[in-house]
Parts: sequence; C-alpha cells; structure tokens
Amino acid sequence: MAIKINSTTVIDDSRNIVGVAVSALSHFNVPSGNTASRRGSPESGEVRFNTETNDFELYDGTDWMLVITVAE
Repeated sequence: MAIKINSTTVIDDSRNIVGVAVSALSHFNVPSGNTASRRGSPESGEVRFNTETNDFELYDGTDWMLVITVAE
C-alpha cells in the first residue's frame, strides 16, 4: 500500500521512499495522542504517533499497525 501526503506518493507499494525532498532543517508534525484518541473512522493510510505506546502507527484499512517504535 502506498502512503500519500496531499495526494503525492511518498512511499510506494514496494516501501520505497519516493518524491520527497527534505533538508536537514525540515520537519513535519504527525498527528499524535493516546490509543483512546484514535479517530473513530480512520482512512486507509493514516499515520499517527501513539503517545501511550511511543509507536508510530499506520491504519491499513482494517486495523492500526505498528510502523516504528521509539526507543526510550
């Protein structure tokens, strides 16, 4: 499944990062909150940071999947 930001593919179906130009000084904010604050009707491809579990999560259309765990 490709991941898109503003209709632009940033990760393709083969999990390759594409079409992203980021300098060392760039950043973007990811939606965040605890498990209970997940949207009630998420869309496939949504990414968020779970502040309760310290994980980045991706909604695959059926369930939330672990993408990255942040080490403490």
